[in-house]
Amino acid sequence: MVWLAFLDVGQSLKELVGDLNIRFDVQFLVVQLADIKMQLFEVYRVAPDTPLRVQLFGTRDGPLHSPAHVYHRRRSLGGYVMKTASLNTIFHRESDVFQNSYLVSVNNDIIGGFYGKVWAVLERHLNFKSTVSVPATGLWGSKDDNGAWNGVVGMVTRREAEVGVSDVTMTSDRVGVLSYSMQVATFHYKVVIRAGEVNVSWDNFLRPFSTGLWTAITIYVVVMAFALKIYFEVGLVQGKEEPRDQTLQDWLLATFGAVFCSQGQASTPLSFQCRLVYILSYTLGFVIFCAYSAAVVSFLAVHDAKLPVTNIQQLQKDESYTIRTVNGSSTLEAFRQSTAHDFMTLYKERLKPHLADMPRNVLEGLQRVCRERRYAFMVPKEETLEYLPHLSCEVVYLPQGIFEMKYAFVFNVDSPYIGLFRYTLQKLLETGIMEKLHQDTMIYEPRKSEGAFKSMELVDVVPVFSISTSGIVVAIFLVFLEQLFSWILERRN
Repeated sequence: MVWLAFLDVGQSLKELVGDLNIRFDVQFLVVQLADIKMQLFEVYRVAPDTPLRVQLFGTRDGPLHSPAHVYHRRRSLGGYVMKTASLNTIFHRESDVFQNSYLVSVNNDIIGGFYGKVWAVLERHLNFKSTVSVPATGLWGSKDDNGAWNGVVGMVTRREAEVGVSDVTMTSDRVGVLSYSMQVATFHYKVVIRAGEVNVSWDNFLRPFSTGLWTAITIYVVVMAFALKIYFEVGLVQGKEEPRDQTLQDWLLATFGAVFCSQGQASTPLSFQCRLVYILSYTLGFVIFCAYSAAVVSFLAVHDAKLPVTNIQQLQKDESYTIRTVNGSSTLEAFRQSTAHDFMTLYKERLKPHLADMPRNVLEGLQRVCRERRYAFMVPKEETLEYLPHLSCEVVYLPQGIFEMKYAFVFNVDSPYIGLFRYTLQKLLETGIMEKLHQDTMIYEPRKSEGAFKSMELVDVVPVFSISTSGIVVAIFLVFLEQLFSWILERRN
């Protein structure tokens, strides 16, 4: 809506407006006539107790409206100090952690992390400052039994703050009590559990080659054995071979030894065709050995840690797991308000009865994952990566996520500045500044083993040791039986 007022001849703007609070988001135009000249002025106040701001909107000789957007014309708040609410969710005070993180922290009216960087850009673009307060509860905001809001949302709804700058989710029940800016970030909610034990894989030494390849090699051994037998007989007829007492079984063992064991023979064949068969068999054996060794190393380098559960539905049915999320967080509210049967059941049976036992923050939840054997923690993945290098155990995310949540800044429900901030954030998005801030935000990756080489663990070679040990035990047992039978025969004789 646009208001239009006309000044009488000789009347000033101060006489017309007086102490009237013309809100920042109101378009109030004043027409001033002087002889044949007509001018339009735009009039507004940044805040009720600030001076009246007057800027030329248009003249009769020029356009009667400005082509620029209203918030492009009003892109300066003139040093206004905005009461801001935020949170402390960072518990490691290194400078890079403080600035380059999706977590939020406050230090001397400076908001750290990704949201703080976005807010600092807005302060520079819109020429305002902030005084930052942290709610006593340290929560984002949820309703109590009396319907009152706490946390950052509570401060904004009670007008103790004009804006909340934190990772506040956009939910339907908050729409009626505050106003959201444009979306600032999207987080992916995951279930975090402690990494399980590495399973012993007994087929690692057979998996490098497929069944088809093993079959082809076996057929090759049989065919080469028959070829040796035929070529040897031909050599005998031609007088190129000396007579030998060898059966087809002996030729099979010879070919098998050449391919799989690179084993030599007691006697050397004299004919060229027999030697060629041996050369091909030894060459094939060498190639197989090299390829097999490389493939086995690659299989042993990948630890197969199988997860006990893979999604939220399986987790709900597994009562051995303790399921928790941050107290007063959007995750808890999302489950409470959900109409999906699985989420409703999970909230009523596994979350609601244990509200007093919920972790107070992300770090506490992750620490419980390490302390307790079967503990599942539901949290945005982006907020956990910060703490991974500082945990006492290795954690994993279930492959299937829970849901995605959108985050934004929150303002008073009737804030005169919400339009300005939505417009400016949209411009930051269109010009790529928002994407650059996302890219500059450091994401901590899970800790990696130091050094260029990874040591092999005992679990990797358990099959080899087991088979070798079993072979030694069986060999000793057979030797003992052989000696026993020999002794018995000697006694009988």
